[in-house]
Amino acid sequence: PSLLFFYSPSLPRAISSIACYTQPHLLLKMESDMSLGVVVLTIMESLSDAVTGLLLMVIGLQEENAYVPQHVPETANAVTEASHTLVRVARGLATDEYDEFPEIAQPILACAADLEASAKGLLESVAFITTSHDRAAGWERLLGSC
Repeated sequence: PSLLFFYSPSLPRAISSIACYTQPHLLLKMESDMSLGVVVLTIMESLSDAVTGLLLMVIGLQEENAYVPQHVPETANAVTEASHTLVRVARGLATDEYDEFPEIAQPILACAADLEASAKGLLESVAFITTSHDRAAGWERLLGSC
C-alpha cells in the first residue's frame, strides 16, 4: 500500500498529519464512485477552509485585543463539527476497511484521536477567552489552538 498525506500549512498539527493508507487503484475507484475517498477529501477541504477562516479572524482580533464577537464561538463550533465528522469517517475507514490490517488501521486511529483532542482544545480555548478577563492571554491561547 502507498501512503497519501493530506497537508496544508494552515491546518492544526493534528489535521496536517492525517494520513490515509490505500492502494492507488482503490483510491481511483473511490474517486470515480464518489464514495469514501471523495467524502474524506471534501470534509478535509471544508475543514481546511473553516480553520483558515478562523485563524485569520483570530489573528485580526488578537492584534486589536478585541472583545470576542459572537461569530468566533460559532465559527469554532463549525470547525469542531467538521472535525468530529472527519474523526467519525476516519474511524469508520480504519475499522470497516482496514480492521485486518493493524499497521494501516492504527495510524489512522491515532490521527483521528489527535484531531479529536485538537478539536476539544479549540473549544476549551474559546470557552477560556469568552470568560477570561485577560483577553490578551485568551487570544494567545485561542491562536495556539488554531
